[in-house]
Amino acid sequence: MKHETRIDTRTVKTKETIRKTFEAMIIEMEYSDITITELARRAGLHRKTFYLHYGSIDSLVKELEDAIVRRIEASCVKGVGGGSGLDFDAIFKEFSTLIDENKKLHERLFCSDSYYFIFEHIRERSCSFFIVYFRDLFCAPENEIDAIMTFVSNGILSVWRKWYIQGRDPSEEYQKTSLAQLSGIALERLAGYCP
Repeated sequence: MKHETRIDTRTVKTKETIRKTFEAMIIEMEYSDITITELARRAGLHRKTFYLHYGSIDSLVKELEDAIVRRIEASCVKGVGGGSGLDFDAIFKEFSTLIDENKKLHERLFCSDSYYFIFEHIRERSCSFFIVYFRDLFCAPENEIDAIMTFVSNGILSVWRKWYIQGRDPSEEYQKTSLAQLSGIALERLAGYCP
């Protein structure tokens, strides 16, 4: 049993090394320039070790997207806090924390044309989550929830992307407040359907 734990620990450490190396490469390279050979070399691993954990660079991208989407979803759930009222300050604070943990990486993922496909996947998956999640909270017609949640989720991520491109800090208080107010206006419409 002890042997299995050691193997699991090594696996976790190896995957973490691969992920961190991949993130560093994203910051400094275009996506098309990232290769498994170079990633393995920088991580101090053999290519075969990479393939023991990931089938391709795309599977590593998927894992990165999954982690970001889970955090965005968690920020939404935290902002709801069990009721139908939304605490956008909590949502944006949590999202800002995610971004600030590796600002260079997230700026690159959100702004670089080379990584735009990742931003799009994150935006699409987050939008799908918001639609499903908020259907349970509001009594509005489904098509209205779909439209408003698509607007809110896509709008928030697109505004953050634009601020990054313009060199503005999306975590600044007045910018978070502006997004919260705009999102609140859209969601008030949904809340109006509830008894």
